[in-house]
Amino acid sequence: MGFKPSKSKITVGEWNYQENQIYLQFMIENINDFLTEKSRRKTKVFFRLSKILKKRTPDQCRSHHQKLQLKYKDDLYSIIGEVHKKIQKSIAQ
Repeated sequence: MGFKPSKSKITVGEWNYQENQIYLQFMIENINDFLTEKSRRKTKVFFRLSKILKKRTPDQCRSHHQKLQLKYKDDLYSIIGEVHKKIQKSIAQ
């Protein structure tokens, strides 16, 4: 039995300022859980993140992270820097 928010409550599309801020904070607090695919699976990191975000599914959280992983070759500190830049850009607008 998985965590599935009702379809009417799921957000689709680009991640907003608050979602990126929560993702960034969660990633910093749980950095060891993001180090390898094995640790991500074992700790169910995307399931836990989706429970915090409420309007994003674990699949959406994983996809968001994977897109950044591909861009930065799994360098977590570069991913953190990119998300931080996105947040700053949102604040400036």
